[in-house]
Amino acid sequence: MNREKRISPSCKIRTTIRYGLFFLAMAIDCCSEVKAQVCSGSLGDPIISESYGQSKAAGKALPQGITTLAFSDANCPVEGSYIIAKTFAGEDCQQGNWHSVPSDHTGDSNGQMMIINAGGERNTYYTQRISGLCPNTTYQFSGYLLNLNKPSAGAAMPDIKFSVETEGGATELAAAPTGPLEAHDKPEWFFFNMYYTTPANKSEVLVRIANNAIGNNGNTNAFILDDIAFRACGPIVQTG
Repeated sequence: MNREKRISPSCKIRTTIRYGLFFLAMAIDCCSEVKAQVCSGSLGDPIISESYGQSKAAGKALPQGITTLAFSDANCPVEGSYIIAKTFAGEDCQQGNWHSVPSDHTGDSNGQMMIINAGGERNTYYTQRISGLCPNTTYQFSGYLLNLNKPSAGAAMPDIKFSVETEGGATELAAAPTGPLEAHDKPEWFFFNMYYTTPANKSEVLVRIANNAIGNNGNTNAFILDDIAFRACGPIVQTG
């Protein structure tokens, strides 16, 4: 069963300027931006946030219903599986054609991330039901991605789709594919986001991050996912 996050019945949008500027700085200064949109106002506190936690030990499986991938405790995840870890020795996998990654996207030595060997099936990497949304309000759905393939792999690249759906997942309300993630000589994080504006009568949705590279061989459809967030884009807040 999916974990559910609720905001207050009064439907308040808490705006934390310091938090919004922190994420904006991370997107500009530390990471490359892939087809990312921009909030013209101020981003609020996350309604949902998934950073995979912190641990000195190997990560544990995600709660049931969050992903359709199988959990693995192997050093190199096989096709259709994932691992949760704070580091990844990718050069020991796939004849050295994957990157080794020393830490999660924030650089936290104990921060964990989701390492995925997606395969070519219609797998969901992350899904969450959200209720109590404000009407006629724009929300940002975002995450950080890292393509594990080195250019030497000469393979098709991962392609991921972010979407907002009806609460049961039957109807897609908005969607944005990343397009094929570019391969680099060194591991590089990308920030990706999409926006969804709630109608007057919609207060509950399902958010999903899923495979958009249907048919790709698992050895090529490999990437890392970290720091997923869903938050409101509110009005510009003046200070001083």
